[in-house]
Amino acid sequence: MKTKYSQAEFNKDLAELTSLINGLDGGAKPEKRTFKVVEVDGKAKMAGRYSADSPLTAARRAYSILCRKSSGDKCSHKFMLKETTRGSNKKVYGPYMGSRKKRAKPLTVMIAGKKITYKYDSSVRSMKDQKGGKKWKFYT
Repeated sequence: MKTKYSQAEFNKDLAELTSLINGLDGGAKPEKRTFKVVEVDGKAKMAGRYSADSPLTAARRAYSILCRKSSGDKCSHKFMLKETTRGSNKKVYGPYMGSRKKRAKPLTVMIAGKKITYKYDSSVRSMKDQKGGKKWKFYT
């Protein structure tokens, strides 16, 4: 037994579909990409796995961990990252140069109810844009 699909039901469904389509912001959200540190200061090293939207964000996270493992107030490293996301072409990014300095006065903030103290200012930048940069040999 067939029932008629009324014009009112059609208009209601069309309005719902239109609102769903207009609510999309360009499709599905991009997945997080994963990266590994593969070279630190010219030495091959497979360490860590960092999840981020971009290689620079992953480099900042990796640099933070590298500095926690080293001692002293100053920390400076050149390192490279390799993308390990499934389905990617496993491209190598970098070299990145990271440096940090001790803050004159530590900064304390509350994040999610926890007190966090920042003792250092860190910066990470890509070395590819530097003039006269060394051509880096990478281990695949």
